[in-house]
Amino acid sequence: MSLLPPPEPGGGVAALRRYLDEAGFAAKGVTERLGLQSIFDFRTLRGRREDMAPPGQRPASRPSGDGLASEPSGDGPAGQPPTDRLALLIHLFMDGEVVLREQAAEILGKEGMGLLEANGLLTGHPHDPGAVAAAALLYPVGPILIASDVNEQAPGASPDGGVLHPDSVYPALTDAARGFLRDLPDPRSISPEARVLDLCAGTGVAGLLLAPRALEVVMADLTERCARFAHFNAALNGMENVRVARGDLWEAVGGERFDLVVAHPPYRPASNDRYIFRDAGPDGERLLRGVVSGAPAHLNPGGLLYVRGTAVDREGAPVEARLRGLLGEAHEEFDVFAAVSAVHTPEAYLARAAEGPVGEGSAAPVGVSAFVHGSFLIQRRVEERTVATVRRIRSPSADGRALAWMRQSEVAALRPFARKEILRRSPRLRDGVEVEVRYRVEQGQLRNRGCRVGVDAPFRVAVDLPGSASRFLPLFNGRRRTLRVLEEGVKQGSIPAGTPPEEFAGLVQALLLAGILEVEGAELPPAEG
Repeated sequence: MSLLPPPEPGGGVAALRRYLDEAGFAAKGVTERLGLQSIFDFRTLRGRREDMAPPGQRPASRPSGDGLASEPSGDGPAGQPPTDRLALLIHLFMDGEVVLREQAAEILGKEGMGLLEANGLLTGHPHDPGAVAAAALLYPVGPILIASDVNEQAPGASPDGGVLHPDSVYPALTDAARGFLRDLPDPRSISPEARVLDLCAGTGVAGLLLAPRALEVVMADLTERCARFAHFNAALNGMENVRVARGDLWEAVGGERFDLVVAHPPYRPASNDRYIFRDAGPDGERLLRGVVSGAPAHLNPGGLLYVRGTAVDREGAPVEARLRGLLGEAHEEFDVFAAVSAVHTPEAYLARAAEGPVGEGSAAPVGVSAFVHGSFLIQRRVEERTVATVRRIRSPSADGRALAWMRQSEVAALRPFARKEILRRSPRLRDGVEVEVRYRVEQGQLRNRGCRVGVDAPFRVAVDLPGSASRFLPLFNGRRRTLRVLEEGVKQGSIPAGTPPEEFAGLVQALLLAGILEVEGAELPPAEG
């Protein structure tokens, strides 16, 4: 594998970025050209995406100098490069396909060829002197461009066909990366004085997306390849407030402290750590444990650690309790949140892990009852108060906004004044809430046996209430204060007379925390979408 050269101080990377922008090589340009809803829906030609060229404009495949066909493997249509600049850039740097040098020079021009070659992205094909190919992948992610190593789906000019090596810098256009980036804190919530750490940074994609609002971003990883790609990507995106550090987890930053730390560590269970970007010990937790245990020494008051990956429930010790335990003696200073996307039995999870392109079998670790996939958030408190330990089952539509709401609402509920404040607020039922009223025949009479109120998004919650709740819940319309709802519910007979206001506020608080009710200024993201 080739290694990207250091960015040229004379502006070569800046000129390359201008060239790519002028060609429309950005998320909007690529998604519109390929008819994608999201850049993460991209699939290479070898991944069986249909050719981007209109029918009737696909040239016949032509063998390269050593007989290597310049078309993708597989059963899809021929992948000859179309004749415009954007399509050729997609073909080279996202599909990883071979292009005849004369064709590339005609379309990209002398300037484009020179910039791409000087920055280590374009190289001669090792088996065909008349062809060029990508030495690294290059693709848009949101507003930025990211370079990473070639892989088996986009082999570029690798003589080994894009086989992943132990220190490969893994692409950021994967389903796993999509989930990680979706749950990133909203950059608009970051203080201009904030120091951000992207731990296990890989390409540095997360740090670069957060950099525009932060004072400084440090992108840290173990390998020289990651450091080189992160440095190149920072320069390509013009991020001058970014620093790249090398080391094993927190060793890379010494005693520095941060306001936000984001990490997407390897989490695949493996009996031997062959792939640095993937393998994480028998239970897949080795890196995650290191990340979480270092939080007390590196998070400022109010600081947040966000980790995406897989952890394990053990017998008598669910993951949220184990995360708290990893914080050691300082655990009483931290709130711990687990937003769970999926829970797998050890047998099912390990079988699935072994099916991947570089999958290897691994025996189920002793004592593991489940593999829990999701986002784990650990936040250092500012004021003296009880801390939260929360586990929620999320819906597919939940994102970083929903996670922020969960943290804020759970912490607000711990403050002593919360219930008195609720009595003065005017909650409303959220769109998407479902109410099921249950009846049972007793002595020939149909009797109300209670109701279940639930919502699927952004967190899946169901609450059992008395049958009369189906009558007073509609009173929460955003125009009545909670105290007024209590009074009207008593009048209509749906709430027992004499119910203490503080007790009713406690019920409303529980419904707010469940996402069944919402109040002005603290709305959840939409229930659908």
